[in-house]
Amino acid sequence: MNKLEKEKQELEQRLKQINQELEKPKNGWYNNGVGYLLYYDFDSDNCYGFYDEVWIEGTEATSMFTKSMDKTATHEEVEKAFIKEAEKRGYKEGAKTSCLRSCTQGIIDDNIKHSIFVQEFNTLEISFSGRVNGIIFKEGKWAEIIEEPKVIINGYEMKQEGNKIIFGCMSFTTSRVQSLYKHCEVLGISSVSIDENQCTHIISLNQLKQIVDNIK
Repeated sequence: MNKLEKEKQELEQRLKQINQELEKPKNGWYNNGVGYLLYYDFDSDNCYGFYDEVWIEGTEATSMFTKSMDKTATHEEVEKAFIKEAEKRGYKEGAKTSCLRSCTQGIIDDNIKHSIFVQEFNTLEISFSGRVNGIIFKEGKWAEIIEEPKVIINGYEMKQEGNKIIFGCMSFTTSRVQSLYKHCEVLGISSVSIDENQCTHIISLNQLKQIVDNIK
């Protein structure tokens, strides 16, 4: 084989490789029109996303992708699906979660419907503990929802409605319980008796602290 023929073969091989690269689909979100809305990562041969609005993951991209059917999904399609999924998973205003940015955890302080899908980084972002861009989804991973410890007094779980704290038939304002806890702590009182709705409730200083610590 002379030098010219060798160079020709090398050039043909290189052109073949270039064509293969050009034909290779790009990583991204695709909609196949029959229920699948998936993110394909062809570099790692992995995909995840939605099938009939149900989250799926851990499937090989090459086994799912069909060039004739899968079309690039729109930003609106992906964002809408993400917001629905976030609501189903329990992400909501006031929920405490981990953060997939630099911070460790915080409180979602906006309606989850205001979440923004950032296509460039494949993230779902929401106002988070005063930060503009808290991340609750990033590249296939969801932030952890951190369950707050329940406060139980006399068999009743603490509920809060606005500025009212409720335990069964007992209720009082947040300002009242905060003031009561402060006075008990200062005076060294270990428990108090509260008469409410013809019922008497004994509440310890520790229980008062639990209530104050869990006021939103």
